[in-house]
Amino acid sequence: MNPQHRRIIVNNVFLFAVYFLTAKFGLTLDAVSGFATLVWPPSGIALAALFIFGYELWPGILAGAFLVNFLSGAPVLAACGIGLGNTCEAFAGTFLLKRVAGFQPSLERVRDVAALVLLAAFASTAVSATLGVSSLWLGRVVALASYPSTWWAWWIGDMLGVLIAGSFLFVWISRFEIYFPRTRNFEFFLLILFSAGVGCVVFCPFFGDTRTNAPIAYVLFLPLIWAGLRFGSRGAVTATLLTSIVTIAATLLGSGPFVRAKISESLTYLQLFMGVASVTSMILAATVSERRRAETGLREAVQRLRHLDEQKSTFIALASHELQTPLTSISGFVSLFLTGKIGPMSDEQKKYLSLIKESIDRIHRMVEDLLDITKIELGHIRMEKKPRDIRKLLREEIAAFKVQGDAKEIRIEEEIEEGLPEIACDQDRIKEVVDNLISNAVKYTPRKGSIRVRAKRAGQWVQIDVEDSGIGIKMADHERIFEPFQHLKKAGLEGEKSTGLGLALVKTIIEAHQGEVMLQSEEGKGATFSIRLPTPLPPK
Repeated sequence: MNPQHRRIIVNNVFLFAVYFLTAKFGLTLDAVSGFATLVWPPSGIALAALFIFGYELWPGILAGAFLVNFLSGAPVLAACGIGLGNTCEAFAGTFLLKRVAGFQPSLERVRDVAALVLLAAFASTAVSATLGVSSLWLGRVVALASYPSTWWAWWIGDMLGVLIAGSFLFVWISRFEIYFPRTRNFEFFLLILFSAGVGCVVFCPFFGDTRTNAPIAYVLFLPLIWAGLRFGSRGAVTATLLTSIVTIAATLLGSGPFVRAKISESLTYLQLFMGVASVTSMILAATVSERRRAETGLREAVQRLRHLDEQKSTFIALASHELQTPLTSISGFVSLFLTGKIGPMSDEQKKYLSLIKESIDRIHRMVEDLLDITKIELGHIRMEKKPRDIRKLLREEIAAFKVQGDAKEIRIEEEIEEGLPEIACDQDRIKEVVDNLISNAVKYTPRKGSIRVRAKRAGQWVQIDVEDSGIGIKMADHERIFEPFQHLKKAGLEGEKSTGLGLALVKTIIEAHQGEVMLQSEEGKGATFSIRLPTPLPPK
């Protein structure tokens, strides 16, 4: 006999023994019609065994179900029918979970819990209940009048066996690991104490007769919710199994809110309650697990994106640095040609060389802006933040653009609030920001338009607005306008071509000052770019 066959035989014998013993125990608990017990762990054991270890374990299920029912008084043919029904139940549940649902036994996804509940606990258990009760009816063990109540008790027992025993085996056998972080050990100990305390409140007579106080049973949800939230699916199924054992034992002893005149009636109420509690706890644990995985995946994605962004910035910085030297050389040689020192040149040659010079200068500015952006992003540029008079800085910049504004007959006005506090900033960088904003305003404002530069205090900020009467910006472009290489269509307005990096540089510099950049604009109605810089907090 080869080792594989030996392993299959050993597993079948072990499954037969476990199935027989747990089934024998269930049938002692006031089974309806003598065979339909409301406590039937074998259904969950059989399902987990076939799913995890393979279909070859079906003989252990068939033999165990046949023998336990035959010894309990079922005729041979009826016992065979029951054994066949229980085996088909495990087969059907395994097939549905594997082939239909793509089930993962760790129960860390809501879809897996839903599959276990709907396909295995609800659907496949109906096979066993139908074949089993029908076999007893055909064998004249169960009267037709008792068929519905017997079927109902059989189905509830099998369903709870799948939900409680089956889920426990799925989770622990699929990943056997008894480990919690040290910080959780104390919490786990508290959970055990709390569960014991809840059990005492619900079932102990010291707290009054709980048999007449059914709502107190809902207190049992508290430790199950705790276990699901903090200890995942393993905590949820373990807490549910332990709670089920305690509640069954207490109910059989005549204590607790589920006690009725007959044991079978008491167990019906208890098992329906535990079914709801089990599903609630598993769904809660799966939801928390999915959220944790999503958060972990998001953190890892953010880290990867940051790493890629750093690599991108480093590459751009290196490329920009390497481009500066040849660009400077080309620009120098073109300027030398234009001076005529190398030799006489025709007007047409000078015209094309001037165009080349203009293009090279634009590329050079773009490279410098790129280099500035990447250096700031990488933290290679240290902002020399010192208290600066923002009013003086703005007036100097406005004066610098008067000539350009006059050339297009554009009025540049200022509204600078008196008594503005000094701003801790890098003066050269803030000048670069204001220069970019006013330059864009001049560029995109038609002749005889107007530009207004305002500065005022806004709470703990100093706000600078550059408002123009230009072509405006579409609402759809507001978000991307601050991204690199974004250009506006100037609708035939005159002016030099843009590198598409000015506003990206503005945003980068202002954010490096812990400030904000805002835009208000509608197409054809001008634009207002606003920057906010934090003011020093007053001394306490």
